[in-house]
Amino acid sequence: MLRLYFLSFAYGGISEFDNPIIENEGLPEEAEDLELEEQRRYRYHKVIERNPQLSRRAKEIHGFICMVCGFNFEEKYGKLGSGYIEAHHVVPLSQLPLNKSITLSAKDDFKVVCANCHRMLHRKGGPGTFEDFVRMYQEI
Repeated sequence: MLRLYFLSFAYGGISEFDNPIIENEGLPEEAEDLELEEQRRYRYHKVIERNPQLSRRAKEIHGFICMVCGFNFEEKYGKLGSGYIEAHHVVPLSQLPLNKSITLSAKDDFKVVCANCHRMLHRKGGPGTFEDFVRMYQEI
């Protein structure tokens, strides 16, 4: 039953009226230009795949300093910034298989980055991998 629910949700519901992604409703700006299959993966990620415990664990493992630029929210914002950082998927969700169960590792499948670096990592036309992005940043 869960597999059927997953498949119906991942493929946009049981009819075209169940899938707001077809008309780009409710998608953030960065997802509006995605192909339909990529939009489905994005929707799956936002609703089912996002795992706050995994993200929290990645932050515990990697700490709270951006792994690209070294920004530290606590140093800049004091108590307000304490314990804040964003978790970034090393392998883009669009490259993960849609119909397979995937086990992600908080240590190996996530990096911690500041909000600026995270946006740039996801920017269209950016470097293909996290390591390429770090190299690009270091060359600037």
